[in-house]
Amino acid sequence: MEPEDVEISLGVGRRYKLHSGVLARNSTLFAEFLTEANAAKLAPRAKSAGVTTRRMIELQKLPSDDNPAGKLGVVKLNHLGEPIDRQPVLLLNENGKVPIKVFDHYENILNAMNGEDIKISDVDMTNALGDAVEIIQIAEYLGAVQVISKPIDIVLFTQGQVLFRSIAAHHGLGSAWPTASISDDRKKAMEKSIRDVCIKHHGKLNEKRKRLETTISLSTLVDSLCHDKSFPSAARSTPKTPSGMLSPDGGYELYKQLGTAGEAYMDKSAINQFHIKFPMTKKAMNVLENHLLKIKECVKDVVDRHEILSTNCQLDVHRYEVRYEVHYLTCVELDKSDFPWIGKENELRGSARRLAYNLAAGENRGVSVTSDSAQNGVKRNRIQGGEDEDLDGNLDNKRSKNDAS
Repeated sequence: MEPEDVEISLGVGRRYKLHSGVLARNSTLFAEFLTEANAAKLAPRAKSAGVTTRRMIELQKLPSDDNPAGKLGVVKLNHLGEPIDRQPVLLLNENGKVPIKVFDHYENILNAMNGEDIKISDVDMTNALGDAVEIIQIAEYLGAVQVISKPIDIVLFTQGQVLFRSIAAHHGLGSAWPTASISDDRKKAMEKSIRDVCIKHHGKLNEKRKRLETTISLSTLVDSLCHDKSFPSAARSTPKTPSGMLSPDGGYELYKQLGTAGEAYMDKSAINQFHIKFPMTKKAMNVLENHLLKIKECVKDVVDRHEILSTNCQLDVHRYEVRYEVHYLTCVELDKSDFPWIGKENELRGSARRLAYNLAAGENRGVSVTSDSAQNGVKRNRIQGGEDEDLDGNLDNKRSKNDAS
């Protein structure tokens, strides 16, 4: 195979050597740049020194609103493969600035031209769409949309599945799993792998609920207030009605009130009940109300520290909470490894690696490796050759002994 004869320079530390034929086939812009007129005629001493670069393309302008892909230009080379009239290499100071992804996107497209996979951020759907749009803009500038269209379709399809399955998983985890809010029929209808993930993380969420409720109940001020029979509303609310993790909503409403503080619970109507039983002056009422607000703020700090009201799902449940507010907890943290289809992909990759290893090991030992498909579809590797040679050797030994006798 011919050596790479084109160097693409995007900046300091971003230099790539590629084949002119590959670039010209996959990009109309590169086809215009990589003409014979722009190619240097290397001297014999340059060839003997191992110089193969006859053309150079350089990123001369960074992306802007008018040119989202920046601007590439041809750099003339002399007979030694060195630039003749080269512009200064772009230097970027990214300290304290948002990183520029244009270099990674160019590298993605160049790798796709060589048959490699495109890498797009899989953190969430927003990042995936942002990367996809920027890659498409650069591909349109290069005239190489056909190179990245199918890979991007696959990536966005995968992210779409993650998005919708994440929403479904968070709904199952944040609700009260053991209660009637999710019926037994719906639980049975779930695929076993999805159901196992829900059960696993619902258990973790229960532990988080217990830690929060235990911390609040052990607080001296709250404990004395909740068990004081002289406070009718508090005495009635705790023992008779299920609250917290035992409630149908899994404690969402209680935790939300505790995390809001202020007038969200035990408002002035509750204080008035206390005033009816123990009449006080207006000043004493204000002192009581202020102390109660301080206690609520302490409880709010505890709820905030436990982050049980935070949202880790891909639904915006805060910006449009009037119309789209969800009434369950969204603090469950799902890793990529928790998704069942990721495990299947890893299992397939592992099987492929083991098969490749066995094939390579068989070639190194000078034997042949064949793959048979079992009834269950699992690939089984059988090494042939070594055992047959041993059997042939034993037969020859027996024949020689018989001839001697």
